[in-house]
Amino acid sequence: MLSEEKLARLNEYVDTEEALKRLMGSKAVFKKVLATYKNNSYAEKLIEDHNKGDIEEAVNSAHTLKGVAANLSLKKIHELSVKIEASLKSGSLCPEMIAELDPEDKATREYIDYLEETL
Repeated sequence: MLSEEKLARLNEYVDTEEALKRLMGSKAVFKKVLATYKNNSYAEKLIEDHNKGDIEEAVNSAHTLKGVAANLSLKKIHELSVKIEASLKSGSLCPEMIAELDPEDKATREYIDYLEETL
C-alpha cells in the first residue's frame, strides 16, 4: 500500500483517467498493459545501451520507452524519455538524465503495483 504522501503524487506518474479513455474505459485491459510494462525492462535496456555508449541502440530504446510510456500515460517516464531521445538524436550522451531514469522507473513500477491492486 502507498503512503498518503505517495498516493497524493500518483497522478504525477500515471494519468489513469487519460489511459482509461484511451482504452475505452476497460480497467481489465489497462491492468493487462500495465503488467506488460512491469514485465519488460524498457528503462533498463535504455540505461544499458546508453552506458555502453551505443547511441544508435540507445535512441531505439528511448523511442520504444517513449511510445510505451505515452500509450500507458506514464507521465514522468514519458517526459524523461522524450528528453533522452532528443539528446541522443543530437549525438550526445546524457548521463544526468539517464541517472534520473532508474529511480523514476522504480517509482512508476510502485504506482503500477498499486493500480493493479486497486483497479
